[in-house]
Amino acid sequence: MQRIGEDVSEKLDIVPAKFFVHRHIYGKWACRCCQVLRQEPAEPDVVDGGIPAAGLVAHTLISRFVDHLPYYRQEPINARSGVHTPRSTLASWGGAG
Repeated sequence: MQRIGEDVSEKLDIVPAKFFVHRHIYGKWACRCCQVLRQEPAEPDVVDGGIPAAGLVAHTLISRFVDHLPYYRQEPINARSGVHTPRSTLASWGGAG
């Protein structure tokens, strides 16, 4: 098998007071003899097609429903850490999570 490329998947996650990005690299492999393409399966997303990892969605929902911190207050808190998350995005994560 010979590697012919890769797909990269990135997820935004949070350690309290610190945002970071998970990077998952899914290798692509091809066999010259039988001309078969193989690729590692991707992990399922918490929000289909979205960038938040499970930890970030959990943090957002815990802040909202346990700590009673509305989305409009979470938005500037995240912005102080350099991550722009509009309240509409936070709300959609809550509805999908």
